[in-house]
Amino acid sequence: MRFGLVFLAMGVVACSDDEDKSVRVEPESTPPTLNVTTPADGATLNHSDAVVLEATVEDNEDLPNEVALSWESDIDGVFSTDGADSSGGVTVSIDSLSAGDHVVTVTATDTDGLFVTDTVSFNLNEPPTAPTVTLEPSPATTDQMLVATVSESVDPEGTDTVTFAYEWLEDGVPSAESSSATFPAAATSKHHTYRVQVTASDERFESAFGYAETSVINAEPVLSGPALSSDTAVVGDVLTCTATATDADPTDSPTITYAWSDGSTEPTYTVTVSDAVGSTITCTATADDADGGIATGTATATVANTAPVGETVAVTPLEGQVGAILTCTATASDADGETPTMTYEWTGGATGPEYTIAETDDPGDVIACTATATDAHGLTDTGTATATVVNTDPTID
Repeated sequence: MRFGLVFLAMGVVACSDDEDKSVRVEPESTPPTLNVTTPADGATLNHSDAVVLEATVEDNEDLPNEVALSWESDIDGVFSTDGADSSGGVTVSIDSLSAGDHVVTVTATDTDGLFVTDTVSFNLNEPPTAPTVTLEPSPATTDQMLVATVSESVDPEGTDTVTFAYEWLEDGVPSAESSSATFPAAATSKHHTYRVQVTASDERFESAFGYAETSVINAEPVLSGPALSSDTAVVGDVLTCTATATDADPTDSPTITYAWSDGSTEPTYTVTVSDAVGSTITCTATADDADGGIATGTATATVANTAPVGETVAVTPLEGQVGAILTCTATASDADGETPTMTYEWTGGATGPEYTIAETDDPGDVIACTATATDAHGLTDTGTATATVVNTDPTID
């Protein structure tokens, strides 16, 4: 029996001259095929997010899930050995890669030890840090604009300009009134809370937001006045107190009340004798918005002295001869409740309430008495009365 050997490729063909000839060819093994599909080569990704890598694997001899995979970064080394599923798809999610430019090499090795690689490059960009935000004023009133101030946000790479985006919320509901660092006073209402959320961007990715908030409280009314109709008054005068008020809160209409020194509450006050000369009369005006907001103001007037009034002056008797005694009497009153002091002066300069007609007073002369009423503050009033000198009969000694 004679055998011959024929080598064909990797197989062996055995021939026998005496038997039927048959051929069995062992196929040559081939390495897997590998294609990284995600991310796109050269992509810039957010370092704050997990990196998702996807690939497809095929092999002529092995099932896809029998092919071993190795994922390696030129910065962080091997970070995964996750393989494909039975359909040849593979997804790797990794959140521990360093920031920076990565070249990831994926190696697929079949059961015969044959392998293939594919690479993808991408940049893991770090977004800016979350900004620190302050909001002023705090608290605020409805006549005050809200102003946000941003600080302490930096770009870790230090190569990009950081810009800020603002979102305003009223009681947690987004507001379309502003998208800048200020919120208009006209758009605020009392008893509401306003928040500003600020995100920083390096033109690629945004940071987590920083925020600040403030409450808008009731604004106190603004009082104009009060003013009095006069800054001085005497007994009997009527003083009028006037004031007006406004309120920044459009829903409020302040009411105004008055209170005088003596406790009276009308807008007018009549000066009486109980108000001492030189004393001060005060009017206090109060504006109340019925929501806890109160504004007060005062105005004053000084009680002035009233001059006394001479009521009567009389000289008795109305006629008299030399040697007769004339008596001057007078009465006076004072609105301030004081008792005036009375003084008397006669024709010729004599003083006192009595006057004796002298020999120098000729018949027919009119003797006048001027009565002067003087109050405690020096104000006076005068009145005059007269008597006539009559002839005296001669006598024979």
